[in-house]
Amino acid sequence: MSSSAKSEKYFQFPLSALLYGERKDHAVTMNKILHWCIFDTGQKWRSKVDAADIRHEMAEKEQLPRELSKGWTGEAVIAGLHVLNLHGGNARTGIQDHDDLERFVRFLESQWGRSPTVRIRHDVFWDTFKNRGLSWREFCVLCAVYSVIGSKSYCRITRLNIRRRALGCKSEPMFDAISPKLAEKPLTASQIRTALESLENRGLFARVQASRRAVFFSHRMTADELRGVLTVKLTTPTRYTRNRVADYEFQKKIRAWKEEQRTATETAAATSPL
Repeated sequence: MSSSAKSEKYFQFPLSALLYGERKDHAVTMNKILHWCIFDTGQKWRSKVDAADIRHEMAEKEQLPRELSKGWTGEAVIAGLHVLNLHGGNARTGIQDHDDLERFVRFLESQWGRSPTVRIRHDVFWDTFKNRGLSWREFCVLCAVYSVIGSKSYCRITRLNIRRRALGCKSEPMFDAISPKLAEKPLTASQIRTALESLENRGLFARVQASRRAVFFSHRMTADELRGVLTVKLTTPTRYTRNRVADYEFQKKIRAWKEEQRTATETAAATSPL
């Protein structure tokens, strides 16, 4: 498949897709993800676009994929290519790749639960797919970060979570069971740090370290905006804190009253004529 004019649309795929083929061939994995995105997007958009008009337009421009069927699967391929601003390729191969990856992901989900979704910009995906400056390692780390943030405006992410998710594993039990079987070893702390620095320098997310162990990420805010939000969040007392402060002041009053009662009793006893 080839990309046409630059697009701001996104690819979306399950995080566990990174595990396909036990991570032996990154190019194969990227192709599977690409074709999964095209067909999955097409299935969602097939009823919302005019596949016949798009097919005719692609045919005039000689952009139709090869071995394109005329049924609903062909319409889904056409819709996916249109929405994702792509063209060409082999439709039958693309559908087979989608089905292969779909079965693989569903098998993992049957064992470990639903996979988080990665939503990533076209240009970032193609920079890895076409070896244009974003390495496979950096791509996987970025997928890990984005899968944790999800639809949130920001969140705290630990290095251990990035290490697990960069392999395609959403949880510690899944990571412990699967990682020893993979051809690719989990990333070291140094490799994660280097990848995060590179991705941050490319402006793919903002990162703020609020303390030694608390690092927050956002792909919707700048670092300064994130610091502003965190300043309010981390310095505004919670209801629990306010209640405990009120309890402390209440306890001080009780102790003061008891002290007054004790002093009054001692004074009365000392001045008693008996």
